Amino acid sequence: MDTKPTLISLVLIASASFVAGADPSPGQPTAYFDCLEKSGFGSFSGRIQTLLMHRDIEGTGDGTSGTAAITLDYLSPEFHGFTLGGQFISSTRLFESGSVPSAGYWLSNDDFNVLNEGYLAYDFDKLGWKDSSIKVGRQIVNYDFAPAYFIRQKAQSFESAILKLEPADGLCIDIGHLDRFSSWSSREGGVGAAPRADFVDVEQAAGVTYDTTGIQFISAVYDGCEPWSLAMYDFYGNDLYNVFGAKGSYKWELGSDAGALICRTHWANQQDVGRMDVDGLGSISSNVVELGVDWAREGLTLSAGAVVVNGDRFQIPFRTSFTIDTELLCYTDQFQGETNSGYLKGVYKTGNWLFYSMFVIDQHEDDTTCREIDGVVKYNFTDGFSTTVKAGYGDRKYSGDSGHSDAVDLRWFLAWTF
Repeated sequence: MDTKPTLISLVLIASASFVAGADPSPGQPTAYFDCLEKSGFGSFSGRIQTLLMHRDIEGTGDGTSGTAAITLDYLSPEFHGFTLGGQFISSTRLFESGSVPSAGYWLSNDDFNVLNEGYLAYDFDKLGWKDSSIKVGRQIVNYDFAPAYFIRQKAQSFESAILKLEPADGLCIDIGHLDRFSSWSSREGGVGAAPRADFVDVEQAAGVTYDTTGIQFISAVYDGCEPWSLAMYDFYGNDLYNVFGAKGSYKWELGSDAGALICRTHWANQQDVGRMDVDGLGSISSNVVELGVDWAREGLTLSAGAVVVNGDRFQIPFRTSFTIDTELLCYTDQFQGETNSGYLKGVYKTGNWLFYSMFVIDQHEDDTTCREIDGVVKYNFTDGFSTTVKAGYGDRKYSGDSGHSDAVDLRWFLAWTF
């Protein structure tokens, strides 16, 4: 594990002795910890979750594994505008089997213990800056190019420093620095064994072997011109690449019985910077365009869209959903250069049930056609006890007579949030 000291790490160590404080994730504090909260010790919450998973990919192998994880979250009382927050996750592999040498490696469901969040936050409200704050340390963030992506036993997180400002009603601006990255799961040892739960330098996640200065970004969202919503962002990684994007949506209210129609557009441009061309992944020049439409009524949302990638492969080192929702198998590889994709998606919530389904189809430059369909069913037995089943199927028809392959992904979650 890389233990290179960083400015953020030093700030965390110093702040730990200053104040004893994160938006609790995965759940809000519950009655189990009411006595501690009322005594002034701060807010506690957590989750215990088991995951049984099977994956079978034709021509590569199959694997089955089971894991159990406990997540503990803490948010301190406010002290002169400061709070300290943290999230610790411990995951244990219960069993593994399959045709590959290690199903745990194959599925990336190995043992790990990680302080997924650990940050110091300051609320500028004390200085008269309404709805403005700064947060430094390990934290779960959720941006277009750097999403939370909670898919198995943990969410992605970053060692980062982020300033949030609201200079006008409806306008939110985030300015930050991303330094180190912890992915959604882990693998044991070996060259190129990412993804893993350990925090690694951003450049390692990006796939280059030299040191960089991380990624600096700015993200602005404006919701003050309803029914319009507008957003712009720029993620700049020196000696990596620059990602600039813009999003817009328009919402038509069709009436109480007809629901609402939302039209969306998203454009992003990615260009290599500095050493990337010669010493890294080579020249990168890529544009992604998405057009989508949603229809929402009560607990039902139906979506359709198209995504076009022009130029080189669009780099997504942080498992970003970005445009199309992240697939269980990622079998369509929709960010490959010169790829055209289309998708249909549906979400329905009723009572204690949630149903989700998505279908993606794309065609690559070499005429390879890929498809994937995913489905999710979740049921909440109580406010804190739930079960979820996820299933995915993907297939690829290679160009010419190069053949065909398919894959299956099955997952069962049982979770208690407290």
